[in-house]
Amino acid sequence: MLDVDHFKRVNDTYGHECGDMVIQTVSKILLEQTREYDIIGRLGGEEFGVLLPQTTLLEAREIAERIRIKIEETTMHYNTEEIRVTVSVGLIRNSEEIEDFNTLVVLGDKCLYQAKSQGRNRVICYEENDFVI
Repeated sequence: MLDVDHFKRVNDTYGHECGDMVIQTVSKILLEQTREYDIIGRLGGEEFGVLLPQTTLLEAREIAERIRIKIEETTMHYNTEEIRVTVSVGLIRNSEEIEDFNTLVVLGDKCLYQAKSQGRNRVICYEENDFVI
């Protein structure tokens, strides 16, 4: 799960057209930083889900960090303004303990909100925390 940090501030400051440009840029980076067989979807607003099939947790963390850093380093231009955003990422590995896709999304969301509460612009892994399934 991936969410653009302080996205409302972008819309409120520069307008929804700028917000759309930010979403498009983040989408493009997601496509560039993932593999052909990975699945990327916009879940609504500024939130995205990325499925990384046949990937170890270590590989997934590396991909998530690569995405996070690339977005942080990207300068977007809107009219005469330079816009920079960051993202928070909640990372979870599918396992036999997880009974269905909805549970996977809920746990990914918990990690995402943990990343937000710890200061944003970071990746939080489910396996590194004491969440209850």
